[in-house]
Amino acid sequence: MTHPDPIIAALQARVALLEARFGIHAAPVDKRARATVGAILDVVALEYGVSVRALLGRGRQRHVVTARQEAMLRAGEAGHSGPAIGKFMGERHHTTVLHGQQRARERRVVA
Repeated sequence: MTHPDPIIAALQARVALLEARFGIHAAPVDKRARATVGAILDVVALEYGVSVRALLGRGRQRHVVTARQEAMLRAGEAGHSGPAIGKFMGERHHTTVLHGQQRARERRVVA
């Protein structure tokens, strides 16, 4: 059974491939594990073509803001709290995170 978090599921698949290739077995993966905010930022940065530095920065260019808000939403979906996401993403207030998550949700509905 795969993990509900796609990042962790991809890592589990990679571990299984390496185990098969080299005949080793890794320790079991904690089913409650979740993607870190840093890993989510890496994925979103690649998908949106922006740097992680830009996501963590104060820039307000539309493409950067869109990516930053998507990262906030995905971090929330992974189980991280608003204050934790805000702290990691440049000491932003948790209400800024909530606003970003709401905007990202609205874009998903429209798209």
